[in-house]
Amino acid sequence: MKPTQNTVFPPETREVARGAFVNLIGNLGKISHFGFDIIAARMMGQHIFGYYSTTYLIMHLSFIVCYFGAHRLIIDYVVKNKNEDNDELYRGVLSYLILSFLLSGLLVLVIYLFAHDIALALNKPPLEKYLKILVWSAPFYCCTTILLSATRGLKIMKFWVLIRTGIEPFTDLIMIASLFFALGLYSAPFYAKVISFSLGAAASFYIFQKYFSIRRVFRVKPRILTWKRISTFGFPVMTADFLSIVTLRLDIIPLSILVPSAQVAVFQVILNIGNIMRNLPQAIDPIMMPIVVEMKHRKDLRALENIYSTLIRIGLFLCFGFFVFISVFGDLLLSLYGNDFVAGAAALIMVCFGIMIHTTFSSIEPVLVMSGFPYLNLFNNLFFVVVNLTIDFLLIPSYGIYGAAIGSLSASISTSVIQVVELYFILKLKPLRWNLLYIFLFGLVFFVFFAGMDNFMAGTFYYMPIRIVCVCLYLFVYLAVGWKWYLNRDERKLFSSMLTKKM
Repeated sequence: MKPTQNTVFPPETREVARGAFVNLIGNLGKISHFGFDIIAARMMGQHIFGYYSTTYLIMHLSFIVCYFGAHRLIIDYVVKNKNEDNDELYRGVLSYLILSFLLSGLLVLVIYLFAHDIALALNKPPLEKYLKILVWSAPFYCCTTILLSATRGLKIMKFWVLIRTGIEPFTDLIMIASLFFALGLYSAPFYAKVISFSLGAAASFYIFQKYFSIRRVFRVKPRILTWKRISTFGFPVMTADFLSIVTLRLDIIPLSILVPSAQVAVFQVILNIGNIMRNLPQAIDPIMMPIVVEMKHRKDLRALENIYSTLIRIGLFLCFGFFVFISVFGDLLLSLYGNDFVAGAAALIMVCFGIMIHTTFSSIEPVLVMSGFPYLNLFNNLFFVVVNLTIDFLLIPSYGIYGAAIGSLSASISTSVIQVVELYFILKLKPLRWNLLYIFLFGLVFFVFFAGMDNFMAGTFYYMPIRIVCVCLYLFVYLAVGWKWYLNRDERKLFSSMLTKKM
């Protein structure tokens, strides 16, 4: 089963791997999100959690419009100007701060004028109150995104990880627990978000000052050329990111319109579990953006192809392992949120299979955007949304969350096929290797063994403790055996070396 061929990695591969490793480990901080969801869903009820899911989706999409692609263009400014003693970087930062605060102010005005109409359109009146609370977090969220993108342009990932996957979610958990258990406040999830995003903005301001000059930001004046570049670059990136976030929560939109809040809550939990796999491309994307810019500049596409070959192999190994885990133990995970959530186990498996395929090839996005094809990436996201929503509106009225699961599965697989075609025929990169097939045989062996053990023990007195032990055993054995028999020697050496140098 073990591949025998080794790989000669370009120097940037270790840099990408270490940067992604820092981001991925930082995502362990998102365990706080798990605690947040448990309190919101189990203690406060399915309906409150359903309202929170809809409200946060609306606001999160609005935030993307407000920062208008800053998380990518600021990186581009830093990479191209970090060795130059000029003000172009600071003009870009100031312009984005001005634009984001203006758009955030407009968002607050729109919500206060139309929140009632939005709530009535979705047939969920309590949303009016919740939207008016959460909208005040917009300027803080955008400020953090803009300032931390500058440090990511220096290939320093740890601060983004610290704030976005550490400080903010941990503050969310502390605040929802304090506001609900101490004060009995059912608006706790929404106030918690406002407080956590404001603390994140304060921390990002401090970090930015360590590597750049905040005084120079306010001493420069944006030029017409600066605004022109922001508009031409930011619009397709903002639209693509808007659609990209929609893909993470897309099914919540038709579900919010067509079914009660309780079903929205169940599918929100399904997406939260499935989207754990998306932490992988989210970890890779930040470090890949400056790497792609540099490699594109020196036209070293073959090295970039080798990097993507490694990323896809490792991505499929991790995601397929997670899918097998969900196929065996998904109902156990759902039961943590309450017995009413267990009915979604089959839908969870369907959604996770689609996300597994889509996640494996999602790392193609940064090379499309930073290679000069932002509109092509926009098309991919638009295609995903159109396919998913079309199937959702056709099937959800009859099949509920299972219709949404079919929509998510269909959109994920079809979009992945398009991305691979673009990678081969437009970017001229050919990273797929036949040894990818080993992972399917590898995962099948684990599924047969652990599913058989689970079925054999079903109904016994110690069934639940045995399942918990099996969960731990599966995670350990899958990673250990995969390290030894799936990864080749050079890949093991690469990932071992990530811990030997500072990031």
